[in-house]
Amino acid sequence: MKLFAVLLGALALIAGFTGGMRAYSASSDATPVSAPKVAVPHYPPAQVVRPGPVLKWAPCRKPAVREGKACVTHVTRTVALPPPPTSAPPATPATTTAVRAPRPTQGPSHATASHPSEDSGHHDGGGDDGGGGDD
Repeated sequence: MKLFAVLLGALALIAGFTGGMRAYSASSDATPVSAPKVAVPHYPPAQVVRPGPVLKWAPCRKPAVREGKACVTHVTRTVALPPPPTSAPPATPATTTAVRAPRPTQGPSHATASHPSEDSGHHDGGGDDGGGGDD
């Protein structure tokens, strides 16, 4: 029984192969269908590219140089500063912290009641007229 199944399978394969070959040969004998024609555009030949006008800024007058759209002149000047004013020798740190008494804004003052020793010796012996009453 096995032999019968093998023979039957082999005949089926041969029949299928033969049918396929005939179908292929029948379709290839027919006149081939031409491909649709597509219009190919014909471009003109490439032309040489000529550069257009090149714009340049006018040259700057010496000693100016161009920076962007402007002519710029860089000037270097040497300025001599006057020497610092000469003053007293620098104060010691102890004197820099000392506080000075303010100066009076009026003319020279005479002795006051609190300092009789600074009196110039002019006493008129009378009232308090503020002057040195020696006539």
